Amino acid sequence: MSKPAARKPRPPSPVELAANIADNNALLAAFLGTGGSRGIGVEVEATPLPDDEDQGPVEVCVEGQPTLGEGWVEALRADAQRLLATLGHEGAELSIVLCDDAFIQPLNRDWRDKDQPTDVLSFPQSEAHTPEGGLLGDLVISVETAASAAGRLGHRVEEELQVLLVHGLLHLLGFDHEQGEAEAARMRAEEERLLALLGGKPGLIGRVEAEADGAGPVG
Repeated sequence: MSKPAARKPRPPSPVELAANIADNNALLAAFLGTGGSRGIGVEVEATPLPDDEDQGPVEVCVEGQPTLGEGWVEALRADAQRLLATLGHEGAELSIVLCDDAFIQPLNRDWRDKDQPTDVLSFPQSEAHTPEGGLLGDLVISVETAASAAGRLGHRVEEELQVLLVHGLLHLLGFDHEQGEAEAARMRAEEERLLALLGGKPGLIGRVEAEADGAGPVG
């Protein structure tokens, strides 16, 4: 296997800024908990970020304390690489953060003015949405919210992560279901096409629309 090309320096993304803040808070908490200040004790468990050279163009890291099953990270990375190849972006760089609700809520609040957890956030790093071997962007997926949805819909958490991966990836590529019915239909069709490659679960847009029409949970 050839060594991946070195990444070009770039400004930190919103995800990296949030992770840096979390790391700084953890360091402060650890300092206080070990006698740096009296009367405060905090137990901190840090999660190291993976080594870029070990992951290739798709990076997956963990923030917060999400509950992850064995092999989930590797499976999601493989799914992302397959989707990128299918979409003609095999050389694009993609960062995926798997987190808990406590990590994603501040991002949702600061970037979408919604002070609550959400399932997936997309942070494009290319205005053209068509990088040729460049940085596509960052996805933040709450495993905690995904697990809740999977339990409600009666399918596996891994399948819900695939649904959120496809939805978030399409947003990075410029799809936006909030820009009218025609764009929503285009994105829904692309979700269904890509999810058919990964096992055939209904897409997020189609599922939400079906539930809004009174069809009940669609899993």
